[in-house]
Amino acid sequence: MRNLKKVLALVLALVMAMSLVTIANASDFTDSDDITYEEAVDVMTAIGVLDGLDTGAFNPTGTLTREQAAKIICTMMLGDNADKLGSTSSSFTDVLVTRWSSPYIEYCVSSGIIAGVGNNQFNPTGKLTGYAFAKMLLVALGYNATTEGYVGTGWSIEVAKDAVTAGITIDGVTMSNELTREQAAQMALQTLEATMVEYATAGSSVILPDGTQIITSGATASKVENDKDKKGYDDEADGYQQFCEEYFADLKKTDDPDDFKRPGNTWKYDGDAVAFGADEAVATYAGADFDKDVVDDLNDDYDDLAAAPIYYNGGTDDSVTLAKLQKSINGYTIEIYANDDDEITAVVVTEGYVAEMTAVNTDDDDEVTDVTVTITEAGRVIGSKGEYDMDISVKSDKDAYALVKDYEEEDVFMVFLKPGWDADDDAAGDLLAVADVDTVEGTVTAKSADATYNGWVKIDGEKYEFANEYSQAAVSTDDEGVFYIYNGYIVHFDGEAAASEDYLYVVRSGEKTGDWEEKTYYAEVVYADGTSEVIDTEVKADAGKAYSYKYNEKKEYYELSDAVSGVAVDITKGKTAIGGGKTADSQTVYVSIKLDGDAFDSAKVYTGYKNVTSMEGTGCIIAETGKAADYVFIVNGKTSASADDLIYIAGDSVSKLINDSDLGEYYTYNAVVAGEIVEIMVAKDAGAALDGLYASYAEDDDGIYSDLTPATEGAGKDYLATTGDFKKASNEVITVGDAGTMAYTDDVVVFVIDTDGDITTGSINRNYSDISGINYTVDDDGAVTALYIVK
Repeated sequence: MRNLKKVLALVLALVMAMSLVTIANASDFTDSDDITYEEAVDVMTAIGVLDGLDTGAFNPTGTLTREQAAKIICTMMLGDNADKLGSTSSSFTDVLVTRWSSPYIEYCVSSGIIAGVGNNQFNPTGKLTGYAFAKMLLVALGYNATTEGYVGTGWSIEVAKDAVTAGITIDGVTMSNELTREQAAQMALQTLEATMVEYATAGSSVILPDGTQIITSGATASKVENDKDKKGYDDEADGYQQFCEEYFADLKKTDDPDDFKRPGNTWKYDGDAVAFGADEAVATYAGADFDKDVVDDLNDDYDDLAAAPIYYNGGTDDSVTLAKLQKSINGYTIEIYANDDDEITAVVVTEGYVAEMTAVNTDDDDEVTDVTVTITEAGRVIGSKGEYDMDISVKSDKDAYALVKDYEEEDVFMVFLKPGWDADDDAAGDLLAVADVDTVEGTVTAKSADATYNGWVKIDGEKYEFANEYSQAAVSTDDEGVFYIYNGYIVHFDGEAAASEDYLYVVRSGEKTGDWEEKTYYAEVVYADGTSEVIDTEVKADAGKAYSYKYNEKKEYYELSDAVSGVAVDITKGKTAIGGGKTADSQTVYVSIKLDGDAFDSAKVYTGYKNVTSMEGTGCIIAETGKAADYVFIVNGKTSASADDLIYIAGDSVSKLINDSDLGEYYTYNAVVAGEIVEIMVAKDAGAALDGLYASYAEDDDGIYSDLTPATEGAGKDYLATTGDFKKASNEVITVGDAGTMAYTDDVVVFVIDTDGDITTGSINRNYSDISGINYTVDDDGAVTALYIVK
């Protein structure tokens, strides 16, 4: 008996390791986490023997009924033809001929597979024991119920003996108990691999007038032979016919490993992988527990550990060595596999990255077209944090989308990627699996971790360690929020920092001299809530800087400290990067300040990187070392648009100069903004001669545009331009003037601008002529995304 110490400090490690099945066609029931016999359910549903419920669940622990069992047997023996069965009469008073199960019951009864319960009744909804179902499966394999004694007193004993011999019983399951749906799936799967039998002569059964049953024995059941050289369902030539070879010739079982290189069997149906059954690991360890003592134990009980291949997320990584694994890496799961000769054949290492579903895009029919998963990589580059957007198309990335489709925007989960994955090169093709995370909400009561979060925190007094791939989201004592936990370790934090000092931005400052030649100081400031006032200060403040402040009630002035100078900022909505090497999070407060000359004009306040508008300019970033910014003050920030956010201005629609007592002087134009046809106000200084596409602009609180920068025309730039007529879509291409035929995206938009500057919505399904020019944008694949047809 082995004395190997199997370290299982984190029971979740084994659960995770056995649940990361990456077969694209695996069962996708809403209660899949409750299924124990996953391989069996996946195979039997793939070949149509078992179905889920209308609710989308499988109900694995629901009890199997007699009529359900009849359908299973019919489907196993007849395949799709089972649905073609019909019945014109019923043998039982409690089974109407119109009942859904009547054809299946009649077939099984006529084939001697199942019998009624007496008094001309079948009891279709009655429960079935494991022995009763085993009897049905044995008869399907060719066993004769009469000859083998499956009828009369003691039938279950005879069934039990033959079921064990045939290999269709389930280890650890009491066969005299009622059978669950998933146990039925497991027995059916084992029947697929069982050998068919036949008889030279069959026995018979005679019932005498007094009710006595006389059974005459026939020949003994013998295995059905086939060509000894013929390779069967498992690519082996054993000379006998297995059930799946007889009834499911397109079902094959190979010894291919899964995507993580776990040894096991892959089931393929019509050439498509439908299920995977992993071999049992001889030991599973949480990475933090894999140390020299573990290695010594493994070497004592097994051979070839040092020579065994090490797979990291299904591939090889030269940096993942046996020596590195002994450094106790939080978040790793390490599985050890060995053969019957006690030789270690594989060391399988899995590690995930924390990810968030940041976008779910839909078409006009509200059907999902693509999603964006933002992945955080932090552990590989200690002290650095990289965020990568993985764009997954429903059409072209079907396998990847199948893995993430159940997540909604802002959901956090784990992703497992192939070694060497590249966010810029079809990262969706590198996605192996996903896994849910647990959450703990609370307050940090103690912390012991370095700048890269090697260490632990206590959340309301309970200790948690950070994973190697912790997202590097800033965490300090007294912070509170949601902690995301995977495999027992913290992988991400989303919460609110403990209250920090109050900050303000100095717009301008000055000084004055009193009657006694004493100097006092004052400043026009903007607070973090966007309000402004002129305050007295202890000393003269520097305009253009942010300060922490405290009001001295006794001396009636503000004490300013910790001056923060302005730096170039470049903020993109939905991105955490700010500029100056700093990042933001969901609690960062952005204060966008507009000046009128040197004086304060207005301010807008945004909270969180997902809510701030895109802008660039000069700003003061308030951030502690290693933490996300608390505040960002941006002065005269210029809104910048991506190619998808270009605005179009119809020059011919310009109004006369409007003089408004509240808004000042401005023009109006017809325009396309964010895909909508609108009328915009443009500041007088921006000019009365605007026309075409613009890539950046500024917009004040009143919605008046200024600082408009024209978009750049040319290949690889903001947009393209051509002349000539537009021809409607045909064979999935459009003709864009002299540029010729081009592909277009599913959500392509068309706008038509007439000679008066009026803009209307067009269509790719009609022709346009008498055109003075066409401006259009394309995606990375060269497909047209937007058209501006100028008459």
